[in-house]
Amino acid sequence: MTNATMTQEVADSRKWLIEAAVENAKKVVLLFSDQMREAVEGDADVLSEFGWGGSAVHAMATLAVWKEMKPVLEHPFCEGEEVGDRMELALELAQKRMFHLARYPSSSTSELKNVADRARLTAWAEMVERLGGSPE
Repeated sequence: MTNATMTQEVADSRKWLIEAAVENAKKVVLLFSDQMREAVEGDADVLSEFGWGGSAVHAMATLAVWKEMKPVLEHPFCEGEEVGDRMELALELAQKRMFHLARYPSSSTSELKNVADRARLTAWAEMVERLGGSPE
């Protein structure tokens, strides 16, 4: 099924997948934040706790991608615009972002920036998949 012929039911299903991923990402970030707060205020080795933050970085990347996609997916429809048209536009944006990050990988002297950028690339690839842009 191409996005141009997509039904409202299929679009709603894909939006649900995106919303579920966003809600899960929020929970992961908040849990990590709570764990870091406990480590800072308690006796734990804060740096050691921070080292286990990979899932939080990925979750933050998912939220960053959502913040770019939300205006596209939630903007009111124009007259004559079909749901498939909007999903196609969202998929094109996600693919452009994903391909850009893949073609021009981060090579910062900051290791954390490189980790964050790799997580962002993964998050864009997951968005493309949720929008139906990968083979099933």
